[in-house]
Amino acid sequence: MPGWLYALSQCGLFVVLFVVFIVGMGLLKEWRTMQFRCLTLVASDIQLCQPGDKREKI
Repeated sequence: MPGWLYALSQCGLFVVLFVVFIVGMGLLKEWRTMQFRCLTLVASDIQLCQPGDKREKI
């Protein structure tokens, strides 16, 4: 692998992580509002899949 390609891949990795971080911070408020709804859906799926197993219940 050429040196410039290696450096470009490393820089691209940091850029992708930075963009993901910014997007995550931007969606943090919306995620908090949807958190309980998502947990409810997950709990419903767990209860439907394993109604007798109480270990997965939060």
